[in-house]
Amino acid sequence: MDNVKEKHAKYFFVPRVGTNYSEGFADLETLVVGAYHVCYCNCEYKHLCCNINTIASMDYKCPVYKNALPAQKPEEELCLHNSNIIEINSYCDDDARYPTYTAFTRYMLDSKQGLTTEQKNDFWESVAFYNFYQCFSATDSVPDANDAKTLNNNAIKALLQVIKDLQPKAIYVWTKAVNDVLESHLAKIPGLRKESLPREHSTMDLSLFSYNYKINTIT
Repeated sequence: MDNVKEKHAKYFFVPRVGTNYSEGFADLETLVVGAYHVCYCNCEYKHLCCNINTIASMDYKCPVYKNALPAQKPEEELCLHNSNIIEINSYCDDDARYPTYTAFTRYMLDSKQGLTTEQKNDFWESVAFYNFYQCFSATDSVPDANDAKTLNNNAIKALLQVIKDLQPKAIYVWTKAVNDVLESHLAKIPGLRKESLPREHSTMDLSLFSYNYKINTIT
């Protein structure tokens, strides 16, 4: 965990950066921002993973991963800070079904049909993925009002560092809750601005931001 803190002092979850990210999706370096990871495990440590002040202490202690074999590369380690990487890799390898990822991938590819494994891999290797909140959620819902201010301020600082690190030109944001937080903090992220979506999404609450220059002519 010390190395992670040194490299990414302001965010806990490491972004999952596709191997072709620098080439861009539709020639634009694209960051996809989800909302949160959900812990569906009801173990004695759950409250620690769902708190921004204690999640780091559980990074390599999650009971779900405790018997995992050693990874060949740091980004392949089964630990909490790699959750974005683990989630997308599992989806691309067809090891997990995430309807939201499928709906978004089909939207981005403008596909009315099912997706092949090759299509999924090609798309997710061309973008970066990052979940906004910096600890797990105990339920499948956004933070309640009591926790929102602390979690949002923490998440904004983390996202600012991710944007500085990755320098995306297009940022697709999932959920109205995260969109609203970003819109209310635009002044804290110079160069970030809200754009019009090229087309509406029928099932997802999706929004588009640009970083450093206007991209509302994206197709």
